Amino acid sequence: MDAFARLRPDMSSRRNLVLAFVRDYISQWKLSPSCGEIAEGVGTSRTTVKRLVRSLVQDGHLLRIAGPRGLALPADEAAAVERLIALGWRIDSRDRTVSGPHWPLPGSTVLDYPEL
Repeated sequence: MDAFARLRPDMSSRRNLVLAFVRDYISQWKLSPSCGEIAEGVGTSRTTVKRLVRSLVQDGHLLRIAGPRGLALPADEAAAVERLIALGWRIDSRDRTVSGPHWPLPGSTVLDYPEL
């Protein structure tokens, strides 16, 4: 990803550079980059990356999800919602709940190891 080491004429800011890096990384690896990977990829500090990512999340260009690699693209979320709806799930976007034909999951918890 050395192509991201410096700003190109079509990149007006580090913020756009970070967004392009995240998009390309997710496209290639199918998971989110860490802040360290973004910082190395765009040639800036982790502190700067964290600030820029917060700004991109606030403006809706990125989504924050749980976990250390907790970035997603809004288009990915929309595609996932469309797929769930096609499978018969109901999505309430106001309170972000999901219900559907397989909810709750059938069966009970079975321990696969002996209790101590």
